[in-house]
Amino acid sequence: MTAAHQTSENSERKVRIVIAPLDTVTDRDAVVFCEARRYAEEYGLCPPGGILARGEHGKPYFSGGGPEFSISHSGGYWVLALSEGPVGVDLQKVQACKSEAIARRHFHPQEYAWLQAEGFRRFFDLWAARESYVKYTGSGIAHGFNDLLITEAGPGRFEADGAVIYLLPFLNNYSLCVCTGYPAECEIFTI
Repeated sequence: MTAAHQTSENSERKVRIVIAPLDTVTDRDAVVFCEARRYAEEYGLCPPGGILARGEHGKPYFSGGGPEFSISHSGGYWVLALSEGPVGVDLQKVQACKSEAIARRHFHPQEYAWLQAEGFRRFFDLWAARESYVKYTGSGIAHGFNDLLITEAGPGRFEADGAVIYLLPFLNNYSLCVCTGYPAECEIFTI
């Protein structure tokens, strides 16, 4: 495992992002437990226990306690985010789509106007930010997704209802966002 990047916000809280080629992660549950044990041990947290369970809207968690986590996959990659508090991660492969129509139908009017001013070139950044937020809250896209307002708070950073959303560097043609309820240092590892 190698660390690929760090984003510091002068905080002691750490979010670990683990990225792997999708076809190499044959037993995802085993990888989640292994990485969660490693994360918990490194930061002195309760190790994962119980089984992988899902909340009312599908948010995964350890039934016996442990670090919080979120999972995403897109294109040829699988991503896991681990944190001591609620976390959401989303990966989007940039591809041809009807971004203007999707944004008009599913995004907040202020987001639509922002995307329109940007020529819709940041559509997948905003989509990944929105998905990471609903994974962070556990609400899922079926509950309030259209009413959500994400605002750009600076280079590589968005905000929504007090949550911090980081747009992390990854490969060209991908957007990777992680959402937390606090400023965090994001560490990216590849396996």
